[in-house]
Amino acid sequence: MFSFKKSTFVANFKFVFNMKNSCIFVFVACLFLLMFGCNFGKNKESNVYLFQKYFEKNVSACTKILTSNGTDSLAAKENCECMLNAYFRLDSTFVQITNDSDRDDFFRRHLNEIDSICDQRIK
Repeated sequence: MFSFKKSTFVANFKFVFNMKNSCIFVFVACLFLLMFGCNFGKNKESNVYLFQKYFEKNVSACTKILTSNGTDSLAAKENCECMLNAYFRLDSTFVQITNDSDRDDFFRRHLNEIDSICDQRIK
């Protein structure tokens, strides 16, 4: 049967955090940061890649919706390009939202800000 001795546990705990082992702790911490911390920059690249990959398709879909409501096709295309670029500048992670209702909520939440940005640009 296993017996637990408090004094052994305390001695082992003190050994782990002893100054002699601080180099090992720092090394493990650096290794952890290298493994998991360096992925933060890659996420932005993937967002940029996704945004550029589907940009024309999204502009085309947006333009079709606006022209079906009677907007001039050139003005609709310019407005769609401006809106998509502005949304991306606000929060580049919106390209990873896969749920339609979440994406619609994101668009509605920033609609007034996007309208003011694109109205100033197009006029």
